[in-house]
Amino acid sequence: MNLKKTHSLVIGSKQVDYCSIVKKGKRSILNSLAYYDFNFDNFEEIDEIIESVSEIAGKDALFNLSIMGHNVIKHIYFYKKGAANIKANVLRDLKSDYEIQLQDYLIDYEAEELEDKKVVFTAAYPKGDFDKLYGFIKKRKNIRLFSLEIGMVSVKRLINSFYNKNETKLCIRMDKDFTNIFALKGDIIVVSREIQYGFDGFVDDIMESGGVDKQKALDVLENIGLYKDENFTQQEQQANEIITASFDKMSIEIQRTIDYLSSSRKMGGVNKIITLGFLNSIKKSDVYLSKLFSVGVEKLETAKMIEFDSSVDFSMVKDMFYFDVAAGAAMRDLL
Repeated sequence: MNLKKTHSLVIGSKQVDYCSIVKKGKRSILNSLAYYDFNFDNFEEIDEIIESVSEIAGKDALFNLSIMGHNVIKHIYFYKKGAANIKANVLRDLKSDYEIQLQDYLIDYEAEELEDKKVVFTAAYPKGDFDKLYGFIKKRKNIRLFSLEIGMVSVKRLINSFYNKNETKLCIRMDKDFTNIFALKGDIIVVSREIQYGFDGFVDDIMESGGVDKQKALDVLENIGLYKDENFTQQEQQANEIITASFDKMSIEIQRTIDYLSSSRKMGGVNKIITLGFLNSIKKSDVYLSKLFSVGVEKLETAKMIEFDSSVDFSMVKDMFYFDVAAGAAMRDLL
């Protein structure tokens, strides 16, 4: 289905983000933005948020809903090339691996044959949570749910809109309280790791190791960052060493993901690393990662790659936790 205007709503653990994109000829233009503070433990807050968003969206608005993190099961299965009954295999393995009742979940998957295997990326979301969300949306007569997907799929769409699909890309998206590391090969996610260590944990480590307050920790991340500069003062060098040491736990997980892709799954190396989210706010994180893993690194700065309508307050982007996810979700089925 091809659309001329889509709306997206991203539900994360600490914020809900909204955007809409309209197609004008060959141009895709972002024409509205909003974000709302949110605590996942107070799920009912979403009702009021959707009410506000429905007022912004206007009449006959189709929404792509994207879910970040909480309560989502993600798994990648590998079957023999040409394997039949993929759906039956996925449901059987999902039930066994996670000890769930299948009727309690919305389950979707995408499959692609790569070399000698069939790769199946699978996601499951609790029906109870979905029913609540859908109930909130149904209460508003001017909006309708068009699709539901997990945030990683929204980010995949965004990345494949701007980069060569034929390259194997390792994508690192740092959130507030977790980090997604996943590999894209063509249109399929072939490796995925969710690390329970995000930007807030990184900042906390720097505060503890450096004996500084939060604002100072944020300042050194923005102004000193990861990559060592020969012209650093002794104090700047010490700050850089603290940042690098704190980042080591992330570097180890990135290396494990690369090793799993190339050695355990024998799917070759990584052509490029793409970074998103709060990782891009750390000075020279791309230079550091490129040197560490001997591969080109690019920061995907979504706001610089999308055209904004003149009526949109561009400065809002810096306060949105999931702007890149929202943009990727809104790109679904645009004409």
